[in-house]
Amino acid sequence: MDSTQYLEMVSFLHGERLKENGSNFISWYLRLRAVLKRINLSFLTKEHVGNPPANDMDAQAAIDYQYRRRTYAIAKGIIETSIPQALREEYADQDTYDMIDELKSSNLHRFRVARFELENEFLSTKMEEGSCLKAHLAKMHEIHLSLVDDFDYWTTDESAIYTVLHSLPPSYTDHVHGYVGRGESLEFSDFMDRLQYLEVEPIEGEVVDGEGIYLIYFINVCSLIQHLQ
Repeated sequence: MDSTQYLEMVSFLHGERLKENGSNFISWYLRLRAVLKRINLSFLTKEHVGNPPANDMDAQAAIDYQYRRRTYAIAKGIIETSIPQALREEYADQDTYDMIDELKSSNLHRFRVARFELENEFLSTKMEEGSCLKAHLAKMHEIHLSLVDDFDYWTTDESAIYTVLHSLPPSYTDHVHGYVGRGESLEFSDFMDRLQYLEVEPIEGEVVDGEGIYLIYFINVCSLIQHLQ
């Protein structure tokens, strides 16, 4: 862990501590995950520190392992400062991964409900006709990433892609049907990268609101800009 990563980890302590009853676990957990992802240390809560290298490994492997162990230890010390004393004592002999895994297990009901609600947001989010495609895709990608990375949600790339296709307004119908009809098989990230550059002519006077209901007589600012360009 370098100095920049350490300072970012310490910044985690500026937020609310985990309460004894775990009522704020989800917000506490997501804030921790956000910090770890920001400094490229998200693996700390996704995998064990691992076993030391074999004796016949080169010196660099041993150095890398010691650096990894030190990173885990520093992170755990900081995270422990943000949880109740009783839990610190309970998890004293566990590494960072096991500690977070135990906390998730002890708050399993909250964890499952939060995942369910986020999944519902992913499935129900709709893009308004004439609004900015990139902004919509960024939102969908963020929700999907949190589901998979933070909430251990499993879905196929095809299912995630179809959810995004269903979220698009009528002006994208030809593209949607074309993609489905071709039977393409892309990874979700590749699909999202390609889709963001797609340009279509919005259907004026017809809009999809946040619930997927079509409304009349609305052209938003983004659509107006497209016509002016």
